[in-house]
Amino acid sequence: MATSSSSEGDRSEQLLFLGVPPVKGSSAVSTNAMTPPTDWLTVIAVAVVTHAVTVSMVHEGLGHGGACLLAGCRPQFLTTMQFQGDERTVSGMGIRFIAAGGTLANLVAATIAVGLLRRRRERANAKEFFLWLFATVNLLQAAGYFLYSGVSNIGDWASVVRGLTPIWFWRGALLLLGARGYWSATRWAMGQLGRRLRTSGAARVAEAGRYTFTAYAVGGLLSLLAGLFEPGGALIVLISGVAASLGGTSALAWGPQLLRDPHLGEPPALPLRVTRDWRWIVAGAITAVVFVFVVGRGVPTDHVSRDATFRNLTIGVAIAPHFWRPACQAASTARSRSAGSPALCTMRVRAASGCAVNHSSASVALAASGRKVRPAAIAR
Repeated sequence: MATSSSSEGDRSEQLLFLGVPPVKGSSAVSTNAMTPPTDWLTVIAVAVVTHAVTVSMVHEGLGHGGACLLAGCRPQFLTTMQFQGDERTVSGMGIRFIAAGGTLANLVAATIAVGLLRRRRERANAKEFFLWLFATVNLLQAAGYFLYSGVSNIGDWASVVRGLTPIWFWRGALLLLGARGYWSATRWAMGQLGRRLRTSGAARVAEAGRYTFTAYAVGGLLSLLAGLFEPGGALIVLISGVAASLGGTSALAWGPQLLRDPHLGEPPALPLRVTRDWRWIVAGAITAVVFVFVVGRGVPTDHVSRDATFRNLTIGVAIAPHFWRPACQAASTARSRSAGSPALCTMRVRAASGCAVNHSSASVALAASGRKVRPAAIAR
C-alpha cells in the first residue's frame, strides 16, 4: 500500500514538472490523457496580437490619436511607442485631453473586454484567453501610467497635471490612484485566471505562471524589437517601451503568486483549454511583422511623409511571407484542415510574394526619382 502511494506521488511530481496538472485519485493518468495539452505556440500568438493591438491601436492610435482629432489638432506621426500631432492651435485643456486619451482608451477597451468575458460560452479556448489577456493588459497599463507619472513626473499623466498647483498634491494623487488601481487590477486578473484552472495550491500557481509569464515575455520582446526601429531614439524606447511593456505589465510576472490564496478565483468557471489554432498563429505572425517593421518604423499621416508609410509597408509585405509560409505548410498537414485549404493557403502566400515584388519595384522607382521622405520631428 505504501509502495502504491509513493509511486502515485512520484507520478504526480513528474506530471507537474512536464506542465501537466496532476489530478487527485487513481484516474489521474487517464484524465490527463483525455485532456488536450496547452498549445504554447497559440498562446504566444494570442499574446502577440493582444500586446500589438493594445499598444499601437488602443493606446496610441484610438487614445492619443482620437483625442487629437477631437481636440482639433492634426495627427502627424504614429509609432509603437508614441503619437505626435500638431498642437499649435490646441488649447491647454485640449493638450491635457490628448495626453490623457491613451489611458482613457485603455479603460474603455478593458471595460468592453470584461463585458465580453462575462458572457456564457460552451468552452474556454484561445478566444477566452485573448479576452482575459486583453482586459488585463489594458487595465495594468492604465493604472501603470498613473503610478509611473506620479513617481517619476514623466509620461502621459505628468503632462496632464503639469502647471497645476500644488504639484505635490497631484503627483501624490496619481501615485495613490495608480497603486490602488494596479493592485486591484492584478487581483481581478489573477482571480479570473484562477477560476479557469482546475488545479490547486502550488500546481495552480505554476500553471497560471506559465500562461502569464509567457504573455509577459512576448510583450516585452515584441516592444523591444519594435524599439530597434523607433525614430525617436533610445530615450523614447526607455520611457515608453521599457516602462510600459516591462514595467506596466510586470504583474503578469509576479501576479500568479496571489493564487496561493485558495479563496481567490472562486467560483470556478469553464476550464481554460488553449489548443492548436492556426488562425491565431497566422494572425500572430502577420501582426508581429506589421507591428515591428511597419508601425515600429513610424506611420506618418501628413502628406509630406506618406511615402515613408508606403516604404515601410513594402518592407512588411516583403518579409511577411517568410513568417506565415511555415505556418501554412504545417496547416496543410494538419488533420483538422479540410481538403482544398492547403491550396488556398499556398495561393495566398504566392499572391503576397507577388505584391512584395511589385511594391518593391515601386519603392525603387520612388527612390530613383530622388524624392526624400523625412519624418516629422519627434516630441513626446
